[in-house]
Amino acid sequence: GVVGWSPVSVVLADTTVDGVDITIGSLHIPSGVPDPQNSCTANLADSVKVRNGRELILCGDFNDLTDSEPMKILYDNGFQNAWTAVGFDWGGNMTCDVRNGVDCGVIDHFIHKGKMKWTAAGIIAESGEPLTDHSAIVAEINGSVKSSMKKIWKRDIQYPRRNIKK
Repeated sequence: GVVGWSPVSVVLADTTVDGVDITIGSLHIPSGVPDPQNSCTANLADSVKVRNGRELILCGDFNDLTDSEPMKILYDNGFQNAWTAVGFDWGGNMTCDVRNGVDCGVIDHFIHKGKMKWTAAGIIAESGEPLTDHSAIVAEINGSVKSSMKKIWKRDIQYPRRNIKK
């Protein structure tokens, strides 16, 4: 069976932007490090497929580091990580346990499968007490879509951003 807590949460939504069909998923899954081949991440790689030529974007708390064995299973199945694609320099930043300052690394990700390409990724800086135990993250993707796609990803982000790599 699949290792980790149960149930996990993965929510998928379909949309069309400028004639490009996109499936966007938000998730929170347990770490697969103890048993990568039987992890929720491996199950995700096998079960969430690109349908009918749709672009596929998954984002959220994977509970695994960018270069972990479970994440490599996703990469081996054609997914591209935004942090890696844009050469993001973490410079000591992390995405989890930000309230306590415990360095757990980067476990929140944007991954993509399809023709579009990641063009930017970063952390949204919060002023004052963090709203959650994870940093807010942002990524920008484009490719075969028109410039209005960029506006969707940037719209409504009013916080100052740090470490945005383009």
